Amino acid sequence: MKLILKIVYVVVLTIIFAVLIYAGYLIATYIDETITSGEGYGFKIGETKEQVYHKVGELFKDKQVYILHPLGKQNHGPHKELRHTSEEYEIIKVRDRWDFYFTEDYFDTIKFTFEDDHLVRIHRHRKYFELP
Repeated sequence: MKLILKIVYVVVLTIIFAVLIYAGYLIATYIDETITSGEGYGFKIGETKEQVYHKVGELFKDKQVYILHPLGKQNHGPHKELRHTSEEYEIIKVRDRWDFYFTEDYFDTIKFTFEDDHLVRIHRHRKYFELP
């Protein structure tokens, strides 16, 4: 009977330890940051839309990048994967906010806000879990 209690005790402690390590990992990898001066994530406040668009292509060339607003001429519908073409840039350059996603479930994003064709705000959000 004492052996069974010891085994249960070890199993419970192992489970608790694993849950705490996983929770620590989630907290350590969580990002929710807004930048309005200086630079961050490879972008500088004050850069032009064209500079930012090209940097997205360079910095994230190994990732699938999606844009929230569609790239069709009718400007509605679901997000699409970004191909980093001049045609895409012509469609989105009129927008003052660009929302890029690195996963289709919106848990890894970078959002750019522009005023007078220059970057004024970078918002980076990443989480590997869904909040209740």
